Amino acid sequence: INELTRDRNELDISVIDGPYDDLLHGLRFGHLDILIGALRSSVPVDDVIQHELFEDALVIVGRAGHPLIGRKNLSADNLAGYPWVVPRADTPTRAYFEALFDGKKSNVSTHVVESSSLVLIRGLLLGSDRLTIISKHQIRHELEQNLLGILGFDTSNTSRPIGVTVRKDWQPTATQSRLMELLISASNMVHDDQRSYSKIE
Repeated sequence: INELTRDRNELDISVIDGPYDDLLHGLRFGHLDILIGALRSSVPVDDVIQHELFEDALVIVGRAGHPLIGRKNLSADNLAGYPWVVPRADTPTRAYFEALFDGKKSNVSTHVVESSSLVLIRGLLLGSDRLTIISKHQIRHELEQNLLGILGFDTSNTSRPIGVTVRKDWQPTATQSRLMELLISASNMVHDDQRSYSKIE
């Protein structure tokens, strides 16, 4: 957005955050131009198209100094002993969270705060021993500042596609096409960041 408005400083841009179903409805009926985020495993309706930008893996995160930080070979039982903040139901990330405890006798669901607000999630983690499952890229600054830490729990099976969803009949303007170019460029930067994280770890 910063790059786009440097080129076209007369633009007004609205960024709407909300439940996927609400955003998809807005997209389909022309109230929104582009939906950006985790793609669904199958396109939910036949009048939109999904375009993948990059693959993104999730990690389990707690505050720096959390009792589980630094421990290796953690189990789901270890994780279930702590309260969580998790995304809304019916999101890909929430599905991965539910799968962590699938078939296990756990009362973890009684310790859950449900939110997709990064500001709220950050505050809850920093002020408690609460855990979350989130993209490493979304908390890169908190990791660099040593505010949050990644737990030693295997999440290698959590990779999910991130991309854009548009209407099938969408004819982008020159400005919208430029935004798409910038999103592709930003996704390439995410790939570079992911490689850098791998080298550090």
